[in-house]
Amino acid sequence: MTLQNEETRPFDTMSVALGTTPRADPAGTLGVDLDDNGHIAIDAMQRTSLDGVSAIGDVPNGIDQIAVATGQGAVAASAIHDDLSASRS
Repeated sequence: MTLQNEETRPFDTMSVALGTTPRADPAGTLGVDLDDNGHIAIDAMQRTSLDGVSAIGDVPNGIDQIAVATGQGAVAASAIHDDLSASRS
């Protein structure tokens, strides 16, 4: 990577924090429960209080790391698959 001062540094990985504030209030407007901190309330499988709606990333827990969101996305996808499979039986 080349820095602003033209210095080049090798990296194997990089994590970027954008410094944004998650906005869960639009989900609350739709009827999704929010916790005491204003984040979307979820269960262990990323499900919200609204049937068929999952939440991942910084809006359910305030952790704004892509690795966390990716893992939560995998959990949510598994739960969605299970939910759809159960509804077809």
